[in-house]
Amino acid sequence: MESCFASRQQVNNYLIWAIRMINSPVSTIAKTLLEDEGLRNIVEEKSKNTQDFYTRFFSGVRKNKESGDNLGEEMLAVCLHVLVKLPEEEEKFCVITDDKGAAGKIDASFRRVNRRYRGKCVILFSTPKPVQALYNEGIAAEAEELLPILHAGNNGIIKILGAEIYDIDNREITLDCAEAARKIVEKKIHIAL
Repeated sequence: MESCFASRQQVNNYLIWAIRMINSPVSTIAKTLLEDEGLRNIVEEKSKNTQDFYTRFFSGVRKNKESGDNLGEEMLAVCLHVLVKLPEEEEKFCVITDDKGAAGKIDASFRRVNRRYRGKCVILFSTPKPVQALYNEGIAAEAEELLPILHAGNNGIIKILGAEIYDIDNREITLDCAEAARKIVEKKIHIAL
């Protein structure tokens, strides 16, 4: 990270800021900060000793990982908050996830930040959204070409946030992958996310 930013201190400042944006009362990050007073003091700006902050923070949250917690979502959101500060031209980060919890946590954390401090744009998609774009752009021409992508990471059933032909508003739609591919090709579904 130091090769992207001016100094280790700047890297640590972005990480500290990201932790503040993501931290919630019931989270692995909160538990880690509660157990490690040194880390907590750095995040609360009571200590300026940030020498090994990155290592201590990531080691600490990893040590506190529990089955069924949302550490993956928390870490993805923290890393995105740091990445949007990379000193480059304004670009977009596209995150593809079918985990609605992760998408919600990332979206909520960025909405809490004043627009002028957000950095680069982060766009969230579920797997079906880029699949629909592949079809609409003519990159994939038939439903069979969409199936391998739709099948990735699921058991053949996919949840889509969108609207079918006679829906007035978006809703969660559960379809098997073959039916989802068919509806995309027949333009009988609009995928919102």
